Amino acid sequence: MMNWLSWPPDISPAMTAGEVAFAVMRKHFGVFLANEPGTRMGDDMEFLHDMRVAARRLRAAMQAFRPFLPPRIERFRLGLGWVAAALGEVRDLDVQLERMEEWRSHFPPERAAALRAVEDVLGQRRQVARKRMLLVLDSRRYERICEGFARALREGPPKSFAPGRVPILSVAPDMVERRYRRVRKLGDAVRKDSPPEVYHTLRIDAKKLRYALEFVGNGIYGKPAIEFSARVTAMQDVLGLHQDAYVAMDLLQEVADSSGRKLGPGTLMAMGSITERYRLDAIDLRAKFPGVYRPIAGDEWKRLLKLMERERPAPPAQAPVSRVRAARPGPAV
Repeated sequence: MMNWLSWPPDISPAMTAGEVAFAVMRKHFGVFLANEPGTRMGDDMEFLHDMRVAARRLRAAMQAFRPFLPPRIERFRLGLGWVAAALGEVRDLDVQLERMEEWRSHFPPERAAALRAVEDVLGQRRQVARKRMLLVLDSRRYERICEGFARALREGPPKSFAPGRVPILSVAPDMVERRYRRVRKLGDAVRKDSPPEVYHTLRIDAKKLRYALEFVGNGIYGKPAIEFSARVTAMQDVLGLHQDAYVAMDLLQEVADSSGRKLGPGTLMAMGSITERYRLDAIDLRAKFPGVYRPIAGDEWKRLLKLMERERPAPPAQAPVSRVRAARPGPAV
């Protein structure tokens, strides 16, 4: 298989939507494949993290550019979703195990030791999840996904697919603005007492907006798009930590329900203390949300939209309508 990281990643305003989409997909497929060996080895969790993020960006690109991509690309998007789920299960446990180390440092030695039983449970789950992940990466289905996707990327956008031939400058403003309006609709409705699902939904849509901005930032709209993407990233980071807190609380509750008898009262009390800290963290993050959301709704977006609209090419002139009128039938005789 070719080295996708060596593929020229340059994107320019002169490209079609299909060409930009394929350039973006080639770039992130290269990152995805480059991190596979380290993910398999398992010595450094960052390889798994980077492979998972690359899979997310690939799927986001396929979704964002879907109207301009041949229908067969959807099959690869679904396949990569299956792979990303296997990667995500291990990654989520990595995050929780890493946080357990942090929480131990906040407890006196006698209480910190009580957390060892929880780490053992999470570690066992990670081993099982990692075995499932390796079965996915070793499967014939995964091999077919990578081989087929690589072949499609080598071939590039088919010339016979008319939607992919539209200029990127014609469609990028709508692609970005549609995602921005979705974020604004959700963000404007958020309150401190909104359920965590509302914050999580906004986080997902903010990620779609961020990726869309990244796809058309470098090489097309440049600094304004990149800087606004940074604003979205700052908001997304707060929402991500908020979601992580609720995921951790749910996980701790599930562990207590399923393994409480094995863990003992000391461990359960330590878990309760950690859950309470996560709850307080979530409250603090909700208080920070207005500050990171405000720049999203400010004038910076208006300037970016104005730039995108200014760069949008004028629609082709229509052929003049003939002024010759059809002959009217004469009066009936």
